[in-house]
Formats: sequence, C-alpha cells, structure tokens
Amino acid sequence: MAVVLYVFIFGLWFIADATIAPRYERGNNRDHLQALCWVPLLIAAFAAPVERIDFYRRDAPEWCIVVAFLLEVSGATVGLISRSQLGRFGTPHLTVVHEQRVIRTGIYGYIRHPIYVALSLNLIGWSVLWAAPFTLLICGILFGAAIVRRVRIEEAMMLEAFGDDYRSYINETGRFLPRLRARQSA
Repeated sequence: MAVVLYVFIFGLWFIADATIAPRYERGNNRDHLQALCWVPLLIAAFAAPVERIDFYRRDAPEWCIVVAFLLEVSGATVGLISRSQLGRFGTPHLTVVHEQRVIRTGIYGYIRHPIYVALSLNLIGWSVLWAAPFTLLICGILFGAAIVRRVRIEEAMMLEAFGDDYRSYINETGRFLPRLRARQSA
C-alpha cells in the first residue's frame, strides 16, 4: 500500500508540474547535464526495494511507513507550491525567460531552491519507506553533488541576469533552509 501511495504522489508531482509548466526557450538552456539530478532518484527507486528485500529479508518497521508518508507529502506539497509560485518563470532547464523577475514571495521569501528541497524530501522518504540506509547514503551523496553543481550554475546565471537584485535576495534568504535571523521586509 505504501509503495502505491509513493508512486501516486510522485506521479502527481509530474502531472501537476506538466500542467503548470510554461513553454520555455530551449536555446538558452545552460544546464547540459540536467539528467544527473534525476539519476540518483531513479537509482533509489529500484535500489531501495532491492536493498530491503535481498539484504534484510524482512519488511521495514511500521514507523518507517508513517515517517515516509510525512516526508513524501511534505515534499510533494513544498514542490507543488513552489512550482506554482514560479508560474511561467519555472522551466525544467536553467534559463531566464522573457520578462522574468526574482520571486521573493511565498516559499521563495525564505529559501531560494525549495523545489530541490522537495526532491530531497522525496528521496529521503522513499529510502525511509524501504528502510534502506545504504540507498539513502549513496543516492543522497549523488543527488547532493548534482544539486550543488546545478545550483552553482543557476545562481551564477541569476546573478548575471539580475545583478544586485539577486545579490540582495541571496543575502535575505537561505539556499535550502530558511535563515535563522529574522527576515527583512521589502
């Protein structure tokens, strides 16, 4: 049942993103290795069940299902809200679209990359669902490395496009977690 729920939530993520996603300009894509972000998620989708079934030969503890469900729902919620807040400026590729601006409202008023946080929650949730610590460790390292690389490119692109406006946004928000100090009102 938990696996069906996970697949449903993950499928809902892609369907919702496809309906929200705008048409984007492929010619401006600066991320030529975008698939590196998805590879660890795909590996985890297959490795976690194999790790649980072949190595541990018993079901995951029941608490894992509850924790995994909470992580999955949180990830899906953060991801869908973040994606909808980007609106027409959100693209699957690293590009600045026509008339784009820096989004400073909603979740983006606290963190700059909430969609990557959402995907991280999904990866952790799937690994917890299967109680697969080695899958989480290996895929977490791969996913983390891919996201750090992508964020560096993305933030350099945004600084180039928006200059001081994006620089002040960096100073006001956390990259993946909200800053501990109080937020300054604009």
